[in-house]
Amino acid sequence: MNFVQKIKDKKRVRLWLLLFFFSPISSFAILHTSPPPNKASFLSQCKNFIHSPKGKILSSIIQGDTCQIKPHLFIAFEGLALGLVNDISYPEGLWMGQKVALLFRPSPEILYTLSPALYFTTKSKKYYGYIHSSFLFGDSQRKKLSLSAGFFNYDLEKNRLIAEEKEAIALLNFARGVQVSLRYESIFLRLENQWDINDKISFCLSSEWRKVFPIKENLYYPLYPPSFQTNNKYSSQQIPLHKSFEISTDINFYFAPNYVYNKWGRKILSPTTFYSPHLRLSYRHALALSKAYSQYLFLSLSLRQHILFSPKHRLRYQFELAHYFQKKQIYPEDESYLKGCNSLSLISNKTPYSFHTPWAYTPMGTSSLRLYTIVDMPIFLATRFQLGGKSFSESLYLNAFWGIEQPKSPYLEMGYSLEYAKIIRLCFFYGGYNFYQNAACCFRAMLLLDGLKNIFS
Repeated sequence: MNFVQKIKDKKRVRLWLLLFFFSPISSFAILHTSPPPNKASFLSQCKNFIHSPKGKILSSIIQGDTCQIKPHLFIAFEGLALGLVNDISYPEGLWMGQKVALLFRPSPEILYTLSPALYFTTKSKKYYGYIHSSFLFGDSQRKKLSLSAGFFNYDLEKNRLIAEEKEAIALLNFARGVQVSLRYESIFLRLENQWDINDKISFCLSSEWRKVFPIKENLYYPLYPPSFQTNNKYSSQQIPLHKSFEISTDINFYFAPNYVYNKWGRKILSPTTFYSPHLRLSYRHALALSKAYSQYLFLSLSLRQHILFSPKHRLRYQFELAHYFQKKQIYPEDESYLKGCNSLSLISNKTPYSFHTPWAYTPMGTSSLRLYTIVDMPIFLATRFQLGGKSFSESLYLNAFWGIEQPKSPYLEMGYSLEYAKIIRLCFFYGGYNFYQNAACCFRAMLLLDGLKNIFS
């Protein structure tokens, strides 16, 4: 999915939610600017206003839009809502700023994007920003060359820019270390090249240089400081100042790929591709250019597949084997974690294949095995509570982790989720070593953006 489609679909939902539910002034304007029919519901009133000329203008200003300047030239921006309240935390205050993108598309096979972003934190009085450029070309063999540079604030587990496309927003989280993450600052320069060798094999080669700075208040939490316990020693002390130069490679092998063309004319993988096995090999090597640099060699191999038993019953699994072949000089952001922070937002590449109940920032160690299994079904337990219907679906989860060089027993986790109309999902997880040692529970209620965008579109 390209940047233009993300602006129109994903961010529009998040910002309309902010507008309708948290802005009485905007709600008053909506109800009094475009009077709906007498028998129309409140949701119909909102839809009527959104599709009116005044609503479209207000929508573009508040939630951002993509505007065509010339036949092959577009400009996209985040909008006023994300500009004024992009993020909020107790140590840093409000994140205020804007991200824009200039897109040049001379043909369906070619897209050039230049995207700068700049943010200011009201409490810590800091400026963060980056610039990202990408060049997509090719049709039968897709290719993408990208370059990124900037100064930004990161979560300890994610030493990359946070993904723009989010799958779900967790509203409640009662797991250990509630809604807290460990942060650091970094100056970075990243070059990445992706291409399809053939229909079955894709290749990605990247290199990144970064300089990591400690933050005075490295615990990142909303509105008030909660109690926080992790398996990471840096929760109570600063991450040391250091540098890193990393070369990484990802090779993807699809046993039975199926490609389709999106509305922008780009060739993308169809979801049916994952009904056959998908093999992924990842390699990360940090080179020690001096004593202050990280030095390690990491390799992982994963296999994932979706098995369809019927149109409504599906089994999803992912198996991963990981090992550090070299660990001479490794820093906190270089580690691989069984579970990262318990933040309000769940990033799509971490969901649904993730653990929920271990301590925040539990390292996986030198060698590890992980298995994730999910069984999707239209209805299972909800019928006992008279919640049956086509709008409901349920899933069962069973995850397992084993640190090979550790003497501990395997960590086992099971869970259940109930989803309504692809809009809201309620989840409960329980896990521990052998299910009962150092056990913990986790409850989450999530709003799903894919379903919400259909309401306000």
